[in-house]
Amino acid sequence: MAVVGAELDRAEDAFKLGDLLDANRLPHVDEIEELTGGAGKEAQVETRLEQIERDWEDQNFAFNEFKNKGLCVLDAGATGELVEKLEDSQMALGSMATNRYSAPFKDAVVAWTAKLSTVGDVVEMWLVVQNMWIYMEAVFSGGDIVKQLPQEAKRFNQIDKAFVRMVQGSIENPTVVPVCCENEGIVALLDYLHDQLEMLQKSLTDFLDTKRALFPRFYCVSD
Repeated sequence: MAVVGAELDRAEDAFKLGDLLDANRLPHVDEIEELTGGAGKEAQVETRLEQIERDWEDQNFAFNEFKNKGLCVLDAGATGELVEKLEDSQMALGSMATNRYSAPFKDAVVAWTAKLSTVGDVVEMWLVVQNMWIYMEAVFSGGDIVKQLPQEAKRFNQIDKAFVRMVQGSIENPTVVPVCCENEGIVALLDYLHDQLEMLQKSLTDFLDTKRALFPRFYCVSD
C-alpha cells in the first residue's frame, strides 16, 4: 500500500480483486516483486525456525541401566541421534544468521544459537565424564587396588555419588534444553567431575608405573 500509494480495506468481506486492479500496481511491478519475494523468503525462515523450536521443545535425554546402579548412563544410540539433530539445527541457524531475510527473527536466531551451543558443550563434556566414570568404576569397584589406593578410592566414591545424583536429577526432568541451559550448576559440576577424574587417572598411572618399575615387562602391557 505504501509503494502504490493506496489504502486497501483487507477485511475478508470487503477485499476484492478489483481493489488490486485499481491500485495502480503496474508502474511499481519491480518493487512489488521484490517485496513479495522477500516476504516468501522470510516465511521460509520463520517456518524453519518454528520447526527447530518444536524439535527441541520435546527432545529428551534417554538413559540406560548400568550394573546395579539403575538408570545412570546416557543411551549411546539415542545420544548419537541427538548429536546429529543438534548439528543439523546449528547448521540451519548458522545459515539463517547470514541470511538477510532473517532480520525480523534475529533475536530468536541468536537465542537459539546460544542455547544449542550450550547443549553441545554440555553433552560433549557429559560423554567425556561418563566414559571416565565407567572406566574408574571398574577399577575402584573392589579388589586389591582399593586397599593400595585408599585415598583415591575415597575420592572416587565422592565422584560416584555426585555423578549419579546429577544423572538422577536429569532423569526426573529429561528435556534437553532445560537440563543444559536452565540448570546453572550442571556445567560447573561436569567441569569439577572431569578435573577430579583426571586427578584419579594421574594417580592410577603413577601407581601402575611403580608396578612397571618393579617388573619391566609390564611396560609392554596397557593400563
